[in-house]
Amino acid sequence: MAKLVFGMNQSLDGYVDHMAFAPSPTLFRHFIEEAQGQAGSVYGRQMYEVMRYWDDDHPEWDAEERAFAAAWRSQPKWVVSRSLKSVGPNAALVEEDLEGVIRELKAERAGEIEVAGPDLARSLTELGLIDEYRIYLHPVVLGHGKPYFAGPRPPLRLMTNDRIGEDVIRLTYVLLNLVTRRTKSPPKSGLRRLAAICRPGIWVSGPPVGQNRPPSSISAGATRWGLRSRRRFPLSSAFAWVRSTGSRVAWSPDTAPEPCPVAPTARPQRTIETR
Repeated sequence: MAKLVFGMNQSLDGYVDHMAFAPSPTLFRHFIEEAQGQAGSVYGRQMYEVMRYWDDDHPEWDAEERAFAAAWRSQPKWVVSRSLKSVGPNAALVEEDLEGVIRELKAERAGEIEVAGPDLARSLTELGLIDEYRIYLHPVVLGHGKPYFAGPRPPLRLMTNDRIGEDVIRLTYVLLNLVTRRTKSPPKSGLRRLAAICRPGIWVSGPPVGQNRPPSSISAGATRWGLRSRRRFPLSSAFAWVRSTGSRVAWSPDTAPEPCPVAPTARPQRTIETR
């Protein structure tokens, strides 16, 4: 499963501007290696038009710039736009169903997929699809511009900080509730916890269910920042079947890995009880 990563250069006062941050040779080499290792990139229209600079050769380029251009051209790109009618080489246009397309990409591919641009990152954040945020913090104060975060988002947890070159620090963040889910036991239930399903933050509990006979609805206890509520909702199409193995039940569209190697989302942690 691929991981969606939003990373950009940022000023000390929180703004991004591709014209204001000329990377040092060390940082540019880092970006070359990142591009070489990525499984692809997702762009909004504006950032894609900026990056198309690397589609054409320029005689003044040095060896490092040619290396970055080669890495960028070789990776698949998905461009989210309703106004563009065509895109360049090794790129596909995404005009509708952004959530469905990105979920499919994450499910089918492995490695890291870059998200480029704050506006696109905001849309994907609202859908709960971004797994990791990387801020390349420069000792520059711009005073105005476009912020790295184009809108509010759930709390984050700092995972790593790395110094790159002489004056840039890379800060890596993930969702706080992902860290909680990884480090704490699931909420206890009066029924047995049987398996984890392929959906972030959810644990399945309940008695064994017959082969391929999922219940028509499930009861969920939602936990978020210590608040608990209960509700019933129809069984999602994501839970295509139930596989019973002795006293254990696993839910999944087509397979049932355990534990489920899922990506973080902004969804609250929940306990699901089968009836």
